[in-house]
Amino acid sequence: QFIMPLPILKTSPPADRENLPRLFHQAMRQWSEHLGEPAALAIGSAVSNAAYPDAPLANALFEAMLPTDQPPEAFMWILQSHEANMAAVQMIALNPSADTESARHLAEMLTAANYQASTLDVLSTRNFASGKFAPPDGIKIIPARAAYVQLPELLGEFSNAPDLEMLHYDDSRYDALIALQQRRAVAHIGLFTVGQIGLIQHLFVTPTSRRQGIARTLLHRALEIAHRSLLSHLLIGIDRRNTAGVALTRSASFEKTGEFHVFHRGLLPPEFTAEKSAPAPAV
Repeated sequence: QFIMPLPILKTSPPADRENLPRLFHQAMRQWSEHLGEPAALAIGSAVSNAAYPDAPLANALFEAMLPTDQPPEAFMWILQSHEANMAAVQMIALNPSADTESARHLAEMLTAANYQASTLDVLSTRNFASGKFAPPDGIKIIPARAAYVQLPELLGEFSNAPDLEMLHYDDSRYDALIALQQRRAVAHIGLFTVGQIGLIQHLFVTPTSRRQGIARTLLHRALEIAHRSLLSHLLIGIDRRNTAGVALTRSASFEKTGEFHVFHRGLLPPEFTAEKSAPAPAV
């Protein structure tokens, strides 16, 4: 008799509330991997892009944890060995599955190495019955890819590397919309899809066009896309000090489901500050 081995199917964790923080981390890692070269390390999953050495998401370590078969100090040795061959890691996201004591020890090590700690709240919703929100007078919502010429200028208002951000628009998993006001791009929202999960990225309104309801319109358009795409949950990471962004997402039935703990080398990027009038990008 011949016995034919059955294939082993790789399964993803269910997209339930308990797993949403971990799924957020995984989605962020895949979002970042489109910007650089991924590498699996004993201390986490790295992404590197030497052409943009100062870009946090292009030079990051996700699901960071202490090595299991080496002393805790080996974390810094492995990190430095990686950086010797690639660009310096600008952002380190702690593994949400790590035990409390290991996470605390790693956080202390990174703080001693002059990394700055910051936290984003992970908000989620599965309520996509948002109703219809007509754009404010004078505002036209169009696909971002239809305004490819205008995109770099708009992206440059919230990113130090707009040409790097443009790489995301080559990813079939990414849908983005922009708002036009008098033919000028004034607002943006992106929806990155990983399996049954949607991740809101780069929800931004230019300062001169805020408080007109544009961000609310874009957010509800993203809810419509999530509904049509049969997604189970929509996630966003946001600084809790961003009161306007928190209020907006709460009004759209987003609720906190976890936290995204990160450490940055040097100054914090703008999305980790509170001076916003629209929801901050996830990272």
